[in-house]
Amino acid sequence: MIRTATRGLLGLAAMLLSTAAWADQIPGLYNTGVDASGRPMADGQPEIHYRVNGEQGSTYQHPAWVAADDAHWISALPNGQFTVNPGQYTLTFDLTGLDPRTARIVGKFAGDDEATVSLNGGPVLAHVGTYGGFASFTIASGFQPGINVLTFTVTDGGGAPAGLTVSGLSGTAERMQPPAWSAGGYGAWSETCGTATRTRTVTCVSPTDGATLSESSCSAAGPKPATAETSYQTSGCSYSWTPGSYGSPAPACGNTTMSRTVTCRRSDGQDADPALCDPATKPVTEAGATDYGLCSYSWTADPWSAPSTTCGTATQTRAVICLRSDQSTVADSFCSQAGARPVTSQSSYQTSGCGYSWDTGEWSGLVAACGPTVENRSITCERSDGQAAPDASCPAGTRPIDQRPGTSYATCGYAWEAGSWSAPSRTCGTSTRSRTVSCLRSDGSTVSDDSCTGQRPETSETIADFSTCSYQWQYTAFGEPAPACGPSVRTRTATCLHQDGTTVDGTLCGAQEALSKPYDDFSACTFQWSAGSWSTPSACGQTTRTRTVTCTRSDSTTVEADQCDGGSRPSTSEAVTDTTACQYSWVQTAFGEWGACAGGSQSRTVTAECRRSDGTVAADGLCQSARPSSESRGCTGPVTPPTTGPSGGEIIFRRVIDVVRE
Repeated sequence: MIRTATRGLLGLAAMLLSTAAWADQIPGLYNTGVDASGRPMADGQPEIHYRVNGEQGSTYQHPAWVAADDAHWISALPNGQFTVNPGQYTLTFDLTGLDPRTARIVGKFAGDDEATVSLNGGPVLAHVGTYGGFASFTIASGFQPGINVLTFTVTDGGGAPAGLTVSGLSGTAERMQPPAWSAGGYGAWSETCGTATRTRTVTCVSPTDGATLSESSCSAAGPKPATAETSYQTSGCSYSWTPGSYGSPAPACGNTTMSRTVTCRRSDGQDADPALCDPATKPVTEAGATDYGLCSYSWTADPWSAPSTTCGTATQTRAVICLRSDQSTVADSFCSQAGARPVTSQSSYQTSGCGYSWDTGEWSGLVAACGPTVENRSITCERSDGQAAPDASCPAGTRPIDQRPGTSYATCGYAWEAGSWSAPSRTCGTSTRSRTVSCLRSDGSTVSDDSCTGQRPETSETIADFSTCSYQWQYTAFGEPAPACGPSVRTRTATCLHQDGTTVDGTLCGAQEALSKPYDDFSACTFQWSAGSWSTPSACGQTTRTRTVTCTRSDSTTVEADQCDGGSRPSTSEAVTDTTACQYSWVQTAFGEWGACAGGSQSRTVTAECRRSDGTVAADGLCQSARPSSESRGCTGPVTPPTTGPSGGEIIFRRVIDVVRE
């Protein structure tokens, strides 16, 4: 069209974006009509970076419009035609990993007839660019984390052509700094004499605003600094008498005498000169004693308690004690020869006060293993008389879990393990000694005797012992290992002691019990999201693709999603535009007049355009077949073109074409 309106040329002031040394170029900023490497494309090529009214546009050129060496004019259709007025030309770019507060973009643009620019649907930032000259713009605010959209609104003043060109578009932003560990100062020592501990607070903080984050956010910042330290303190030591253990009395079931040693000891546990302790407070070294070596022991059970519930399976309990023959209550271990310990609880079914509650089905059973696994169960709402009820009848928010982690021992082995024999009841001659016998699983755990097969080793025996019977192993408790994520080992030490408490050579104490046992510890594990590959879209145009997202422990085990930070979970679906499944074909849009009948046929010219299978007009090069330029039909003699207009069919077809154009 010939434009009669006088257009003023806008100044083309090129603005340079000054960037700090640590700023990065913002990815995804492209001029209009350029390929992936930023070079301007030829006329009629598909626009690959900008969307025109939500669809793919095309490049085109006109000698009357302003031009740029680094850009090309684009429009909705290859010939500059428009389908929506005003039109929306959008460019999407991603600030992931960059700080949106430091982002800055510059460029210049021109529109036919005029255009404005805005960011993320915000207010107009620059206007008005016209077809005769560029308008420069700078954007330093309004950015948001992740995806941002730059929108150019183009208004045509009176018909085609319409279009946009953007030149010199570039931008920078500073990289987001990762979270880091922040350690406070240590507090006071817990002790002033001996081994002491002091602690401090260690948190994961954001370097941007100092906010406290979850510890999993600092997974890339290295190991968490120690929150406690240990030291030996001596500033507050004192001295006191420490009596030793009394020696064993002679076997009896009555009174006797026993003796002990008394040591002056510093408050940090070290022995000291007796002169440093107060002689007036020195404990006695001899005392009367009662020996129960000749007493007998038996189990005694109290009456059952009232049922624990009035509707459903109830539990009744009772106290069970080990009673010595002098009617004194003693530790259960004294009744090891009195047979099985009576049960302390029993179940019964009560019906006097029924209500509604959740009923958990049996766990499905663990996968055969000797370690961690998962099992499922059904959850139903059940009336307390055993009848099923709708879920709404049961208390809201109390539904039990239907899946849990567990440990399967299906592949474990079991074997009897006999402890060390106790000291003989007599130090010389025929006497009885005993030992504990337990069923040991291959992972080192003690289980019920039912799990073991074969002959159970004896727990007592009569022996003739003519040695001094005065040596035995003394074991420390198993220590706690350092926090780990997976299998660990707990250890202890053993010392061979003479009956007077002195340490002697281990060969005098005989066989030694195990000093280590395996131990599973998951206290030091970390958790993070693992995203699978996107599915392949199969539509033509707008569609959705999906992927799986799971929570993974640092030992590569998949765990429940609630172990990971819910706020950082990757998306499982996103909208995309896919043209791989599209088909392209020629559609005839206009016809010329039929020519004269010659040789039994006549022809006429046709006009056609290439269209994608979703109805969008596409570049001609995407249609594989030859573009139709004419069509013919048979005739039997001279044919005179109609003088009153095209036939009814042609009128209808041309009306359809006019509707499509409108």
